Amino acid sequence: MKNIINYIHTSELTTMDGYNDCIDGVASRCEPDGTIREFVVYDTSKIINKLMKDGMTHSEAIDFFEYNQSHTFLSDDMPAFLRKS
Repeated sequence: MKNIINYIHTSELTTMDGYNDCIDGVASRCEPDGTIREFVVYDTSKIINKLMKDGMTHSEAIDFFEYNQSHTFLSDDMPAFLRKS
């Protein structure tokens, strides 16, 4: 995982401060103009669990995650959130 974190930082990909331990990897997609865009992929369960460890209930963590993290659009290279189950 250390190598992927180094790659993310040297590539200047957009990340969420304090959530490196929730990163699942890096994905890429081809844009309509043919350029390749890379973005960080986070594990949703790890984020929810981290929020709960910080004192939120499960319901509060989901609400916070959806409103403040996954449904926030700041740029085209925003992270993606993987839901594994």
